[in-house]
Amino acid sequence: MRRTFAAVTLFFALMIAAPSMAQESTFKSTIPDSAIAWWRLDPSRFAANQVDPAVKAQRQVVIAGLRAAVASGVIVDTSAARTLEALLAASEVGGRKHTLCLLELDAERSPDGTGMSPRTLRMVLELETGTDHASILRSVRAILVGDAKGPDQSKGVQRELKLPGGVTGVAFREADWAPWREISWASTERSFVIGLGRGALEQWFAAQDRQTLAAPNWAAHEQQVDSARSPGVIFFSAYMNLDRIRVGFPEAFVEGRTKRVLDAVNLSNARDVMLHGRWISAERTGVSIPMIAADITWSARSELPGVVQRRAISEESWPASLRMSPPPGSYLIVLRADWALWTYTALDLVPAASRTTSTWRRTRAIRRWLRTNDLDLRRFLANLEPWLVLSDVPTPVTPMPGATTFFAPLKRGVSAQEASEAFQAILSVHAERLANEDGVWWFQVDPAGILRIPAWGFVGPKDAPIMVGGWGPPVVTENRKRLGDPLK
Repeated sequence: MRRTFAAVTLFFALMIAAPSMAQESTFKSTIPDSAIAWWRLDPSRFAANQVDPAVKAQRQVVIAGLRAAVASGVIVDTSAARTLEALLAASEVGGRKHTLCLLELDAERSPDGTGMSPRTLRMVLELETGTDHASILRSVRAILVGDAKGPDQSKGVQRELKLPGGVTGVAFREADWAPWREISWASTERSFVIGLGRGALEQWFAAQDRQTLAAPNWAAHEQQVDSARSPGVIFFSAYMNLDRIRVGFPEAFVEGRTKRVLDAVNLSNARDVMLHGRWISAERTGVSIPMIAADITWSARSELPGVVQRRAISEESWPASLRMSPPPGSYLIVLRADWALWTYTALDLVPAASRTTSTWRRTRAIRRWLRTNDLDLRRFLANLEPWLVLSDVPTPVTPMPGATTFFAPLKRGVSAQEASEAFQAILSVHAERLANEDGVWWFQVDPAGILRIPAWGFVGPKDAPIMVGGWGPPVVTENRKRLGDPLK
């Protein structure tokens, strides 16, 4: 279970965006009891969602630029183009309260033996937002349709949908698309809903009209966390019913990346798994600080139904042994870091999560890299205190999940120069993709250097340096203004 915890901790660290002091709110929609998997995030307290007109204007310029780049195909490198699409989607979604829900799945292994070929797939993304949905629709068209002119002028056809509850929607598909590829959308007074797969919106809106008295499958998971944690506002939940996926896509649990990933994180015997995130107002030296408490729960097929296990991912108070002050952000996540376990779990997950045709190549490359760099890697990890802090200092340009700043304090007696040289040594294999300016490093995702993700460097006084990293060079430069530069 330690490897499961390591993988989930990494995932939770990457999904967090950044918490504003907007009013707390609750979700208005109902997740169907029969849902296979879902993710729900309320970012209303995230600092990246502040209402400052200048910030909002800057954000819209960034999102418009991302949308134009995706629609025009200006980046031709496949991996970089997919990263760009993901950034656009996350930027549109991350600033709004939203629910992503997998409703139906019936699939078989693709003819090439490496992927999934759906027979039935229904998925819904609901964004709870105002009635101005034009910007969201343009991004949907750019990402899902792949035509800069949009569906209205492409070779596909649209049809009107009459949905439960008196809602009217639109469905779009091209002639050669299978039914599961059909895209649909609908606007209501409180939300914009996107469907993938024929019948997705009909199933979603029908569920909103129904009321059920039965407890959903995930109720026992929620109760387990409620009984263990201090009271707090739940802002994030994610649930996956692995038994339902076993029924809908059984081949995935025999061979392929799903099986490899579940084996790597010791969840191959799980019935279902759930992640939880809640706000907890903690105190340090008499001052309230906004902590986020995260947990993982799961049930095993070897246990009786209803038996749920839980582990805490993050702390709910500031640790006395943590050698740094809380960053002045609108949220704080403090993780007890087992750096070696996290790192080697991540190295196992890279090939496990790859396509089957790439698994052995990536496994061999990592093994070859470790033969040369394992000692340097262990020496670098030994420089770090066993704590990782996440916060929104500085506030991200866009509110996309994952746009956070990581703070990793170094152990006593370790200099920033020493740690920096050790870190660069283990990354030397990627030297052609690394860039450095005044002690700020970043990875160039695309050959042109448009995407500089992630960026990292060192901040703080010489006798207590901290390694920082995150969504771009400002995570280093802005924190140096606040804490100092230990390399000078």
